[in-house]
Amino acid sequence: ALARLLQAVHDDEVLALVTGEPGTGKTLLGHHLLEHLGPDVTSAFLTNSHVRDRVGLFQAILYDLSIPFDALGEQELRLKLTDFLLKNFGDGQRSVLVIDEAHHLTPDLLEELRLLGNLEARHGKAVQVVLAAQPGMLGMLQRPELASLSQRLTVRIRLEPFDVHE
Repeated sequence: ALARLLQAVHDDEVLALVTGEPGTGKTLLGHHLLEHLGPDVTSAFLTNSHVRDRVGLFQAILYDLSIPFDALGEQELRLKLTDFLLKNFGDGQRSVLVIDEAHHLTPDLLEELRLLGNLEARHGKAVQVVLAAQPGMLGMLQRPELASLSQRLTVRIRLEPFDVHE
């Protein structure tokens, strides 16, 4: 799973989904992914995806990127994040966003993440998003309002629990 995620980042895949039951190692995989990406990658790891709205999502991402966000409205937060991601990419840095427990996100917030994945410059995408979620996320992706997101999730990895021998 780690090798497949690293390849996805290398191949500039915009959206990836890792699913698995609780305790199968999704969070650990996210941490290992970020450890293996190297110094030319800026990353944010949202371990708590219990955000109420877009403002909360943008604040959480900006906080993890150590970017001030106080007293800004939704559009200002979006522009601040967009500006950072595009400048970061222009400086030769990739940005990878790992969202743990992504099954807690509303369809509206998942769509916002898909739209972030549309940010691009001449040489590729400005941000790549890895969603880690419980298997119920697959059912959510069947909803009509998430058809675009589902279509863009070209990398899908399923973590299975180890058996006794493993």
